[in-house]
Formats: sequence, C-alpha cells, structure tokens
Amino acid sequence: RQFSVMKSNGTKLKLSRVVCLTGVMVIGTVFTCILFRLSVGAFYLHVFLPYRTWKNAKLFEEANPISIPILHHPTHAAFLPFRDKLWPVLMKNITSNWPALRLWNPDFLSQTIGPDSKILMHWGNIEQGPAASHEAVTWEQFANLVQLFEKGTPVGWPFGSPYYAESYEMMQASPPLWEDVNHLAWFPFEEYPDLETCLWVGAAGAVTGLHADPEQTNILFHIHGKKRFFLSSPVHTPNMYVSSKWDDNAKISAVDPFHWDKQQYPNFANVKWYTIDLQPGDALFVPSGWWHYTQVFTASTSLSVRPITAWVRWLNAYAEVTEHLHDLGWWHPQHDCTCHAPLNHTSAALPGFQPARNEERHLKGRCAV
Repeated sequence: RQFSVMKSNGTKLKLSRVVCLTGVMVIGTVFTCILFRLSVGAFYLHVFLPYRTWKNAKLFEEANPISIPILHHPTHAAFLPFRDKLWPVLMKNITSNWPALRLWNPDFLSQTIGPDSKILMHWGNIEQGPAASHEAVTWEQFANLVQLFEKGTPVGWPFGSPYYAESYEMMQASPPLWEDVNHLAWFPFEEYPDLETCLWVGAAGAVTGLHADPEQTNILFHIHGKKRFFLSSPVHTPNMYVSSKWDDNAKISAVDPFHWDKQQYPNFANVKWYTIDLQPGDALFVPSGWWHYTQVFTASTSLSVRPITAWVRWLNAYAEVTEHLHDLGWWHPQHDCTCHAPLNHTSAALPGFQPARNEERHLKGRCAV
C-alpha cells in the first residue's frame, strides 16, 4: 500500500512537471510569435517601406518633373497602378455623386453630429509650433469660430486659425455621415477589410505643418472649400531637417514652411515641391513617406481615408504598440509630441467669444492630412 502511495505521488509530480514545462513552452512560443510580429512590423515600417518609397520616388520625379499625374473620374482599378508604385496622383470628379459635397460645411456637421458635442480643436501649426495649442469646444462653438475667421483673422491674433482633425470614432458615432459619402463604396471591401478615416475641418487660414505619414495608402478626399497642398518626395528627406518630435510614427520637419529661417535651414532651399490646388470632388493619393503641408483659403472640409488590407493590419501591430506605449509615457516623452498637451482657453482672448469649460485632461487622437 505504501509503495502504491509513493508511486501515485511520483506520477503526480511528473504530471505537474509536464504541465509546468508545457506552460513555459506555450508562453515562450506566444512571446516569440509576438516578438517576431513586432520585429517584422518595425523592419517594414522603418527599413523596407522607406527604401521602396524612396526608390519609386526617384523614378516618379524623372517621369513627372513638373506636376503630378491627373486621372479623371477613375475607377479603383485605374488607381491601382499608382498605389502599387507608390506614385502620387490627383483624381478629379471621383466623388461627384457624394451628397457630402453640397452638405458638409461646418454648420451642417455641427447639426448632424450634435451642436453640444465636445471636440478637440487645434490652433495654428502644431507640427512646428508649440505643443500647447489645443482646446476643447463644442461643435457649435467651433462652427462659430470658423464663421468668424471667414471674415478674416482678427487684428493682432497670434495663434493662427483653428481646425479640427479627428479619426475613425467621429464617423462611427454619426452613421448619417457614412450615407453622405456613399459608404465609401469606391473601395472594394473584399480587398480592404477596414477603412480608417480622418475628418478634417478648418477655418480660412488654417494650416497643417510639414510632415510625412507612414501609411502606405492614404487618400485625401476634398469635400468643401479651397485648399492648397504642397507635396515633396522622400528623395528630399536629407534637406527636411527631421525633428525628434513624436507624431505616431510620422516624420516631422523642424522647418516651418510658412516662416522659413533660411540661415538656420539653408538646405531646405533645395527641396522640390509639387503644388496642388484642391477643389471639391478631388481626391489626392499621398504615398507613404511623401512630405506635405497644407494651407486653407476658405472654410474647408476633407476626409482622409486609409484602406487597410489584412497584411497591412498584421504589420501595423508594431505601430499600434508604440502608440499605446507612448500614451503610457513609456515611449518618447509626451512633452515633445503633437498628441499630448494640456488643454487651454485660447479662444477666451477673442472679443465676445465664450469658450467651453476645459476638463483637466490631455489631448489624444488627432490626425493630420
């Protein structure tokens, strides 16, 4: 009987060892798979994609020395060669049947989304400007600000014009907006399981600073107003004076293109630019790594769409992890980025304007187009 008990205890000990060893192996395998995925994503984002983009950009500049190609009312199939070669292209009249073209002004968006809905508004050039340039306002207040700046920038106003840029959540929270863009049916959903969107609304005089986004496919659909787009290829990155400022894996130039210091940044004069004046109904494909900044002449609305394939979603794990780590303060300091800053009361300085009460929180979730 004693022998049977010892044998039973020995069997249990062996089983516990096997279970522990199996658990360690499973955890090790999972950790290895995660590390492999993140390593592949980092290599793709920081090595493979930039090299491929730079190589194709040289070919693009040789073939298109003056202006970028234009496609009139193209199908998605006609766009694919440009996507695959990472060549920018302007597509005309691509959204002529969108109700958004006649509806999406700031007042309409305010009424549709909700006049009392809180949004995060940005002042001036936050890429090259100070970090603390964000304010919480209601949609109605923002629409009033846009109307105010349409009459001209107030005399002596030092903070630039306001704009709003918000990612996927805003479109998801307002289903009627999807109907106004025909549910983005131009994109074949069998090829793109996910579409990331960024709604951009700006007052006259609003700008986005000089930067280069990492997304492989980024199409800006211009819906309302007049907007000028300045585009430069990755070939000119050595002359861009890349800043250390964090912007969700995007590159930011230290040069303010609107107030360029020629003595501090002399090589910036060697950068070649393509200038595109966007009209409602236009769509501009901005490939990964292409530098750009924008200037608004009248109150404008744009929708940036980033179609995501299953393969790109798998690779994006690295970017998503670094973004979450940055939110936690573990990846790049939050005092040197475009996405975290104490909210302020800048609009209180405008005569007769009553700003919303800002909660004690930090900005997160902006996107630039």
